[in-house]
Amino acid sequence: MRDLLICFTSDPYATPVAQERIDLLIAALNFDRDAALLLLGPSALALNTVQSPSFAKSAAAKLQLLELFDLEDIFVCSSSLPKQTVVPVKELPKSELKALMDEFKNVWIL
Repeated sequence: MRDLLICFTSDPYATPVAQERIDLLIAALNFDRDAALLLLGPSALALNTVQSPSFAKSAAAKLQLLELFDLEDIFVCSSSLPKQTVVPVKELPKSELKALMDEFKNVWIL
């Protein structure tokens, strides 16, 4: 069983809070937590290669840095997946979300 799944659910462009959520994930990775990221609904917009707000650019840059922190799994619900993404992701059908969450001891929905 894996340790931590962090699920982002809100629009990353609505407020700069998306960056703080990514910082939380980075902190968990720094403490050697076996963590993964799940982007649901509007949160998948953070993966889009076409971005507008200035704080969204830094959120996308932070997503690209997650690989340096050994984050191996970024899951995205297939119904939310943009055509082009800034990082490699694993597409997941909506019907498999519960099974994914069951693989983790801790699930944080933010």
